[in-house]
Amino acid sequence: MIVFQIKRILEIKGFARFCVLTSQQGSDDELCDILNQFKVDYFRADLEDVNLRFRKALYAFGANSGYFIRLTADCPLICPELIEIGIQKTLSGSYDYFSNTVVRSFPDGLDFEIVSVESFLELANKELDSYDREHVTPFIYRNAPEYKIGQLVSKVDLSKLRLTVDYPEDLELIREIVESDSFNPVNKSYSHLLELYFQVNKHFEWDSKTSAFRYDVQRIGVVDEN
Repeated sequence: MIVFQIKRILEIKGFARFCVLTSQQGSDDELCDILNQFKVDYFRADLEDVNLRFRKALYAFGANSGYFIRLTADCPLICPELIEIGIQKTLSGSYDYFSNTVVRSFPDGLDFEIVSVESFLELANKELDSYDREHVTPFIYRNAPEYKIGQLVSKVDLSKLRLTVDYPEDLELIREIVESDSFNPVNKSYSHLLELYFQVNKHFEWDSKTSAFRYDVQRIGVVDEN
């Protein structure tokens, strides 16, 4: 699943380097063997303090400006179209943090976060609790007055749909989508993923209007309509 996700990530335009961040635990050795096999860069550090893991990686890469994009491995069907829009909006709006995860409106499993390297490295000087350390970015969006926070928000709320992999039935659904005759691995669009989801998941009635991609960009009470 990780290799499938990486191939989708590499379709995204707008980033200079890709790296998998994982722990130093022996349980992640098998993952690193797979990454070595496919010549994918990885960085290993703390298991529980994932915030520190990210900061150590940025220090190791010599990154002190620009942005990094955070994606999680339980989201194999990440959507390049959404992330490319996120990159464009982040750069044009000079946000410290931009995502589609704080205001939930997209299906679970299409999550992305774009974070200012400079703002993130400054977290080393902040009082982070255990939740902030484990989940990497909450300190930023929980302290919104200190940062410029942007959100990509769908005008059609589909946040109850699941395209993530937490349970065996999630994995089965993803497999059905990917193995569908209609699945096009080079199609980066959000509407393509939605169409396949509704074709496979019979619990939801298909409505072609639902797949039309319309969104807002929100920032603390400010809305830019597109």
